[in-house]
Amino acid sequence: MSVADETGNIRKPGRVWLVGAGPGDPELLTLAAARALAHADVILIDDLVNRAVLDHARPGVRVVPVGKRGGARKSQANTSQATIQQLMLDEARAGTAADASDLPKRGLTPQDLATAYGHQAVWDQGITGAGTEIAILQYGTETDDDLAVFDRQFGLSGPAPERIAVGDGLADREDFKAIYGDQGDENFVGFAGEAALDTQVVRAVAPGATILVYGTPIGGWVEGLDRIVRDGRARIVSICPGVDILIAS
Repeated sequence: MSVADETGNIRKPGRVWLVGAGPGDPELLTLAAARALAHADVILIDDLVNRAVLDHARPGVRVVPVGKRGGARKSQANTSQATIQQLMLDEARAGTAADASDLPKRGLTPQDLATAYGHQAVWDQGITGAGTEIAILQYGTETDDDLAVFDRQFGLSGPAPERIAVGDGLADREDFKAIYGDQGDENFVGFAGEAALDTQVVRAVAPGATILVYGTPIGGWVEGLDRIVRDGRARIVSICPGVDILIAS
């Protein structure tokens, strides 16, 4: 539904995103949270949230404190849940993006990631991840050609990924059919797309890093992690079946 403002112009309603602040450390925000903050027109922020998360917000964003208090602080200004919900509705109906904006249909570029995470300054100092090895644990199959297309599109360059088979290595299309039956082809394509995204994200954030792709059979991620730790090459590991980043020691 679209709405008309006082001048008669048609405006699309904004979107409202509820963004969790995680365990409290602003360094532990998810990519989705940082991205939302970077594009928001309005941020409604609770008193318990570390204000350092606002470092991800763009200049000029309107910040509205909406704290709820109890105990000794109950006498201070208090924002009811009903008021918070109404604020979100009002901002969305006004055509602003409360805590977020529509993501571009083209997807996110390396520059979008730099904006969301604020690491452009690191790039400007020439720090691109060169000399660092980052491991990716994958089920899906993607190729060096997939990454080469991504590099050409965004003007990136870096070492070719090193591909390391774990056990029987990556499952092929027939393996997917044997496990998933009629959905085998669909899942094979889906896992391949996720695998390509994994390497692209690492390249986008740290283009100079060497990417170690550990390919495992379906369900072999424990063996894959064991192999990564045993090899001792990478201290940063991205797990393909989820979005976890961990440090292998």
